[in-house]
Amino acid sequence: MTSTKSIVLYMCQLVGTCILSSCIQDSTSSNQITFIETDNPSGLVELIQNIECIPLETDDSHILGFTHNLYLAKDGSFVIADTNNGNIYRYSSDGKFMNAIGHKGNGPTEFSNINNIQIDGNLVYIYSRNGKRLSYSLDGTFINKDKYDDLGSQSFTTESGTLTYFGYGSGRGHRFGLYSSESSLKYLIPSAEKVINLTANTPIYSKFGDKLFVVDSYNDNVMLFHSGKIQDYCRFNLGKYQVPKDFFTFENAMDAMQFLTSKPFALINSYQESESYSYVEVNIQGDGMPKRSYGIKHNDKWNWFSLGILDKEPLAGQVYLLEDNYLYCMMDPILIENLQNSIYKKIVSPDVLNGLSSNSNYVIAKIKLK
Repeated sequence: MTSTKSIVLYMCQLVGTCILSSCIQDSTSSNQITFIETDNPSGLVELIQNIECIPLETDDSHILGFTHNLYLAKDGSFVIADTNNGNIYRYSSDGKFMNAIGHKGNGPTEFSNINNIQIDGNLVYIYSRNGKRLSYSLDGTFINKDKYDDLGSQSFTTESGTLTYFGYGSGRGHRFGLYSSESSLKYLIPSAEKVINLTANTPIYSKFGDKLFVVDSYNDNVMLFHSGKIQDYCRFNLGKYQVPKDFFTFENAMDAMQFLTSKPFALINSYQESESYSYVEVNIQGDGMPKRSYGIKHNDKWNWFSLGILDKEPLAGQVYLLEDNYLYCMMDPILIENLQNSIYKKIVSPDVLNGLSSNSNYVIAKIKLK
């Protein structure tokens, strides 16, 4: 029987982390998608027009840690949240360091940690523990601090108010809350399941037009928030990796997790849309190391693909953003030599990668899709 210690270690790992013809699927339903597992990158390669590699400026003061998230500002600059180290850095479109945004600390203009960030025009919202939302301009100028009674693990400010995610098993009886003001909270989606509270360490929110998509941890449905309401948007049929319904019926959270981890399962890690594409990342947990699988929908077809082994191949687990017809990824310079050849051939100027070392900063891979 799995011990409590083993389950806790497993959860730490979880949070931290086919043939070609079978990897292309017609989109026969607008709201249910069948996941197809593959170890092949071809589903992505056939959609790539080219790849631009942008090495981020390296200096001793602004080296990024291992846990980070990438955002794109309207002016084309990159904002990178180094969540473990509590740093937020802004880089130009060609990788030059521009400025830091905020600082970790206990002062009135500082954040104690980074739950998640949000870019809204020239504003950067940083959500931190103890219900704090700090606002900065892109150039790092502090603007304002708001204090909410109870913020969840990640939050997002909309025209309807600030949506916050509590998730399954938070003890609040609901998975979402909506603040119309700092003290006025409306709970959304009742949830009484006795399970371990879990939220991905990647952004669970993504916005396209007036649609705000939310990844809902154990739920195989991607949620849509619009006009103050949240509802199911699309469902992924994860097949043998589906979280069983019995998982939600246990009276004890540790028993539920022991049941879930007794066989392989998968969770939706990210979902994003643009005008021509939809993108999903699936986090598969099994007997061995966790792995990621990906899907891109284009012209009503889903292409499924793999980017290799986590922590061994540079793009595995490093896709952060779909914007227009571009995917934005971050590559560890130590791992670039392991990049699959079929993807490497798509790089337009591979010479920019010459001279990188273990002391170099990350490299942004800007993948242009056809």
